[in-house]
Amino acid sequence: MSSCGQSPAPPPDTSSDGAEPTASNSPRPTTTPPNTHCCSVAEVEVLERYLVGLFADDIREDLDLPLLDLPWEPGDLAEGFELTDMVRGYRTLERAGGGPLAAAPDSTLSLIALVPLSHYLGWTIADLKRSFLSPTGAPLLRLGRYASH
Repeated sequence: MSSCGQSPAPPPDTSSDGAEPTASNSPRPTTTPPNTHCCSVAEVEVLERYLVGLFADDIREDLDLPLLDLPWEPGDLAEGFELTDMVRGYRTLERAGGGPLAAAPDSTLSLIALVPLSHYLGWTIADLKRSFLSPTGAPLLRLGRYASH
């Protein structure tokens, strides 16, 4: 399951000759262009939390709330989670002793996506919404750092 970056399937060919669409005559690409895939997730719960975080900045901006500076260094990873090294251009977030939860490309962008996601997974959707609507980011953040609960 992917949260973003996938191109929709091309529309059916409506040309009068009935020929199958090809790369040369298709109106849209049929595969995801390189470097547009931002995060793949293994479970709907992970996708929900990723999307809440993804849209938080836009919502805060619309409400004239200050942007939150979410820590994203490897040392900021939530307890009980691990990050893999980069493998074939992707870094993976895993539960300690468990399987993969999400993967993201790029050595820096993957940290920006996956470290906060490790914290989002410890909160309910309602708590995350409350955090992203709070001027200080509480309860997710306390004094600019991730809060424990």
